[in-house]
Amino acid sequence: MRKQNKTAYMRATLRSLLEAMWGLGEKTARAAE
Repeated sequence: MRKQNKTAYMRATLRSLLEAMWGLGEKTARAAE
């Protein structure tokens, strides 16, 4: 695993985490309405 691959992996992980948090936020916001 080279440095570039590691960075790409980190970026993909962060993006999926952010998308998951965003989805949860939307769900809770809709439930609160």
